[in-house]
Amino acid sequence: MFGFNQTDAGFGCLLALFVLVPLINLAWIAAEIKHSVMLCKHGQRTLAVFGPTVAVLFFLEAVAIDLYLLSQMRM
Repeated sequence: MFGFNQTDAGFGCLLALFVLVPLINLAWIAAEIKHSVMLCKHGQRTLAVFGPTVAVLFFLEAVAIDLYLLSQMRM
């Protein structure tokens, strides 16, 4: 980030991303589950599983990155 992460504004941006990305991924998971329920009613079970799986993988990635960042913090 060319040193932007070492400024006050950069820290605020990183903190916002730290909090917002997992929340947005949770909203995406909820939307995909709703969409997959509609697909199941129409008999398309294979497509119904794909969307929530991808959303959960992105959520797990976001949580893993957040945990990695937390492990790098020095008090």
